[in-house]
Amino acid sequence: MSKIKSLSVLRNYTKVFDELKQGRPVIFTKNGNEAGTLVNSKNWLKLETEKQLNTISK
Repeated sequence: MSKIKSLSVLRNYTKVFDELKQGRPVIFTKNGNEAGTLVNSKNWLKLETEKQLNTISK
């Protein structure tokens, strides 16, 4: 399950990285609106591979 956090948590980025190591994406907000999502590199590569395979199979 992803965690939703304010961008201000990046001041203590080690906690954010600890969550990423556990394989959970972190969704950042700014002024209550989604600003971006951070995933660990293993999950990113998996998502990119799946996207490429879906493109090829179409």
